[in-house]
Amino acid sequence: MKRKLSETNRFPSTYNYDDLPLEEGSPFAKELRELSENITVPCADSLRDAVIAEMNSNEGEGEDLNQVYAASSLFFAEALVNRMEAATEESAAADDAGTALRAIDLCVLRGGVEVWGAIVKELALRAESRALKKLHSAATSAGTSAATSAATSAATSAGTSAGTSATSATSTTEKPIQWSEDSRISDIPRVDISKITPDSFKAEFIDTNTPVILTGLIDDWPALTKWHDLNYLKAVAGARMVPIEICDETDGSLTYLSNSFERRVMSLSDFITEFVEEKGDNGGGEFMGKRAYLAQYQLFDQIPTLLGDITTVPEFTSLKGIDDERAPPSCEYASEPIVSGWFGRSTVSPLHNDPYENLLAQVVGKKVRSARLREGGREAS
Repeated sequence: MKRKLSETNRFPSTYNYDDLPLEEGSPFAKELRELSENITVPCADSLRDAVIAEMNSNEGEGEDLNQVYAASSLFFAEALVNRMEAATEESAAADDAGTALRAIDLCVLRGGVEVWGAIVKELALRAESRALKKLHSAATSAGTSAATSAATSAATSAGTSAGTSATSATSTTEKPIQWSEDSRISDIPRVDISKITPDSFKAEFIDTNTPVILTGLIDDWPALTKWHDLNYLKAVAGARMVPIEICDETDGSLTYLSNSFERRVMSLSDFITEFVEEKGDNGGGEFMGKRAYLAQYQLFDQIPTLLGDITTVPEFTSLKGIDDERAPPSCEYASEPIVSGWFGRSTVSPLHNDPYENLLAQVVGKKVRSARLREGGREAS
């Protein structure tokens, strides 16, 4: 039987202080170590306030304080999750879930998703499952509305562990059309995934730097149907805070190279409403004339529930090219693939070269790549 948990109850953290990405001699090290041994909501929240006060002092922020704030937010979120898992009232527990998820977001955004994303993933799943229970309960009470469908679908995804399939769905999205306006440009080959092995894929395409379109690789991803419904994304993760790249529409082809480029943090729901959904003539406000992109962000570490919609990451991502094999051990995720998300409407990325191999999965919409050839110092379209 579950018992009512008072604020005086303490639990040891599942996170070992010495395993956290904190520098030796970090500010508040003593307080964080004590908190990891016995965490409560008030103690963790008080420590976060103290770190913020230090940030706002004449000393400024500093990377050490960013990481300390991330750690204190992690402990605060864990304390909230512990409390709601021990609570007898679902309503109180669900309220804690929203606060816990916001603390997790602040941990990741302040400390860096590449540093804290993998650390918070399991805790985020625990909090998300509680939040989705409330969503499902509220939608069921309201009747068979669109919200009910989204909530039920969201709860299904949350019930699966990362890397396993929640449901099976077949994509009805029209296959992209290839074309070129220059006879010197050959079509990109299309290869059915059932007719190629990882080893032959590496030998034929990675080692030769040859682009290829793999068909049938993601046909069983639930995201192919679910993510067409923006209300579903709002229901599952609308309150989560994410980093957005913004620029003037007139600078749309330059984006991060433009003078109008800026980064902001906003809720996923606000991002969808302001920049993704179609607006009529009355659309405007603060972001009128702006274009935004959630770009190259490890979204699925921060919001692991969405990972249930893309089932498993294809085994092809574990293959390494020559440059990967030469990468030093200190290289980011040298031994694991980086799973990132891109989300936007009518966005443009300037011509660039990534230092690692890419396997792009287009879930919704289409991506158009354009190129210009140079002849004798002149551009030829």
